Amino acid sequence: MLQILVLILWVASGASAEPRSRHTPQPFQQLKRALTGATEKPPAIDGYPELSWIAPDTKDFDCGNAAVMAWLSQLSYAQIAGGAPDVETIEREIAKWWPNVQVEPIHERPVEGFILKDGKKAIVIFRGSDAPVPEKDGIEDWLRNGQAAYTGVGTEGYGRNQRPAKPNGPPMKYQTHAGFYALFEQVHKKQIVSEQLKGYEDKPVFFGGHSLGGAIASLFARQFHEDGYKKVQLYTMGAPRPGSVAMNNYFVTNSVPAYRVEHGWDPVPGFPDLRFNAVGKLVHIYRDADGQCHMRSQDKVTEIARQFSSKIAIGFTVGNHSSIQYANCLMKVKREGCAKK
Repeated sequence: MLQILVLILWVASGASAEPRSRHTPQPFQQLKRALTGATEKPPAIDGYPELSWIAPDTKDFDCGNAAVMAWLSQLSYAQIAGGAPDVETIEREIAKWWPNVQVEPIHERPVEGFILKDGKKAIVIFRGSDAPVPEKDGIEDWLRNGQAAYTGVGTEGYGRNQRPAKPNGPPMKYQTHAGFYALFEQVHKKQIVSEQLKGYEDKPVFFGGHSLGGAIASLFARQFHEDGYKKVQLYTMGAPRPGSVAMNNYFVTNSVPAYRVEHGWDPVPGFPDLRFNAVGKLVHIYRDADGQCHMRSQDKVTEIARQFSSKIAIGFTVGNHSSIQYANCLMKVKREGCAKK
């Protein structure tokens, strides 16, 4: 029976994987290569989004919002020596499609990202795991982020008390991965994001990021909504599972728009392990045999199968985790009308 289950998962994961060469490198060599490739600076992406794609008052999933968030998540990998955001490059690229926007860096090593503000709305983006670089900080970042994303045993930490999951129910504590929570707390305690978002309590504020950045964004989105920012939205790309089911319940019971996009058979959303829960409604994007991008919602049974098979499939599907793949595919879907299959 076990052999049959493994065979089914292997076949299913192979069907969703991107085309690959005959000689496949070892799994963690591929993972390293994929995350290294994610740090490529623009113009690695196919074109630019359009300002009209941003629909700040739309609470349902909007593929225009998702495409913009994926594009910005890829842009967050533009960095200078030491890991700080390359603000000059980020400002120049954003100005090509979104003029008169203010860009503020988030640089609290190893947490990096940026904040965009135009007086009407704000977008907060956190960068994913850095690729190994010669600088000492870069190597430490790689090791720390890798441990946070792939260590499941003994890494649960507690956040703040959660509001009741049911009316008049008892307060619940939500659990988070200790590594993710430590990174969130490091930035939040210094009020780095809070200072920049003063005056935006009643305005749309988007949180997002790719990979580890998406996990950190999930914690920030929940925190800021609880702190009174009532127009918070969350869009993550290929994010690992940051906390317990009680954490995700907060978004559901408080009607906070939260969406997690997964590309192909990206293995990272299956980590650390099944004790942790994903945050947000799942939207799956994938490429067919002709290389065309499509979007669909995922049913729960398929999702569970994906999580079980993530570690099995990592050897030949890690390329699906590339932030460039997410951005390009979502922009293609948007330009072709956002239809779901």
